[in-house]
Amino acid sequence: FVDYFVTLAGTYNLAVTLNGEHIIGSPFQLAVLPAETSPKGSVFSDEGLALNPAGSTFHLDIEARDVYGNSIARELEAFAAIISKIVFTDAGQQTESRSLILDSLGAGKYRLAFYLTSSGDYSLSVLFASAHVVPSPVKMHIVASTVNVTETLLSGPGSVGALVDSSTFLNVHARDEFGNSVLAVDSLQISLDGSVLLQIAAASMPQRVNFAVHDAGTKFLQVNVNGASKSFPIIATNNYGSTSAASSFAEEPEGRQIIAGSAATYHIVARNQIGVQASHQNDDFRVRVLQSLTTVVRVSAVGNGTYAASFILSASGTFSVAISLEGLPISGSDFNLKVKNAEFDPISVAISGSATAEMTAGQTGKLLISAKDIYGNRLTTFRDHTDILMTLTGSDSVPGVLSDNVEQWSKEISFRPTVAGQYSLNALYQGRSLPTMPRFIPVLPAAVFLPSSLVVGSQTTLEAGGNIEFQMFAKDMFENDAAAGCEIFNASSTYEQPTCSMEGCFGGLCQGSECVCYGNFIGSGCRACKSNWYGEACSDFKLPCVLCNSNGF
Repeated sequence: FVDYFVTLAGTYNLAVTLNGEHIIGSPFQLAVLPAETSPKGSVFSDEGLALNPAGSTFHLDIEARDVYGNSIARELEAFAAIISKIVFTDAGQQTESRSLILDSLGAGKYRLAFYLTSSGDYSLSVLFASAHVVPSPVKMHIVASTVNVTETLLSGPGSVGALVDSSTFLNVHARDEFGNSVLAVDSLQISLDGSVLLQIAAASMPQRVNFAVHDAGTKFLQVNVNGASKSFPIIATNNYGSTSAASSFAEEPEGRQIIAGSAATYHIVARNQIGVQASHQNDDFRVRVLQSLTTVVRVSAVGNGTYAASFILSASGTFSVAISLEGLPISGSDFNLKVKNAEFDPISVAISGSATAEMTAGQTGKLLISAKDIYGNRLTTFRDHTDILMTLTGSDSVPGVLSDNVEQWSKEISFRPTVAGQYSLNALYQGRSLPTMPRFIPVLPAAVFLPSSLVVGSQTTLEAGGNIEFQMFAKDMFENDAAAGCEIFNASSTYEQPTCSMEGCFGGLCQGSECVCYGNFIGSGCRACKSNWYGEACSDFKLPCVLCNSNGF
């Protein structure tokens, strides 16, 4: 036999010679085909993907190869491409994904083309049979493209209207043609009815502009970004009138979430019906946190028509925050607030399970550790706290097997000792035992198991009328000595020669009018020996001879 191993596909000549001469048919032609397509061997280039502006079009060529790098020309359907983006919603950080279309170019080559317009962080996955093709997944960062002045936005109290002879402000936001925020512009000029309010070269965005108007009417704010302009109307009024709940709004905590035990602050801005911010501080805003028990929050005046409401929540979960003025909800109310768990607190863990005061050998004990924070909130995951160490030890290193099962907010440890003895079960976090730990657990023997028990005795024969004595050492199925209180017991028996209606049974017991033979005795009255057995007690054995001598041996 000739063994060979080839990893490079192609056509080969295999020569077999004897004494330098080819045997018949040699050299043999051998075609080595590529192996199965492999995600480890297939390739694509990630060059130029890391950082790009919104609106960029990307092209990638993927080549199918086997694990040895051989190109595969046959058509396949198992390649897939997925683009994912991290987004932030009311529910927190989430991932949005969509599949991309792959075009076959033939000969095992595929082309991927896609277009991204939204700025942010992306992950591109190229897969074969659900496994990543190197260098997948590829991280991509998309930034805003060139600023487009027509997409400029205003925010803040002065973006809608202003009160005559009162100071106010607004924020100018630069955006690209796709609506992505632009963080810097080459030049910025802001004017109100021809009067320049702000002029900056190389300005960071957004920019805040403070201003005041001195007569009523419609004013026009001109925003010039990189030489292009956009105009916004600003309504100036002499009389503020009354604060409107529908026009008033609140700035929420960042991300609409806080950590349990920290403060949530809502900044309330009072505005009239046309959106002019108030200058007084006597509006009666009410803030309530809606949970199992509704909590009324104190509202404090900050100044210039703004108010602040701060409160602390220690319970995790999603809550509603209702802000109203004279019984009417302000714009956007009710607000959702997510309270996330605080840090893991080893002192607050809850420990439960069947591993209590006493166990029996072979019994499975379980211990459930529920992760909690300092306020007693169950953590949504235990996987971040892998530095919890579980140990099971016994006297003289009695064996015990631990198994670990982590599910969501709990960690379950199960163990099944089979050797009786004293055990110590401990759970440690950063080298220190958790509350109520360690637990000392006596493991008792299981029920007596006769096949494992030992019978000790020296008598093998018994005369009629005699006694036989033996000792039994009771053990369980794991060969532990019997449980405490189960003493070694003795048993004795007396053999009485039964009376028979026939002449006695030499090698057996009389049962009625018949003999029941034991051992190697057979025949009438149990006086003969079984084949190949001989002697007075039929206890000697000889093999039958094949080539016997004159004496029969």
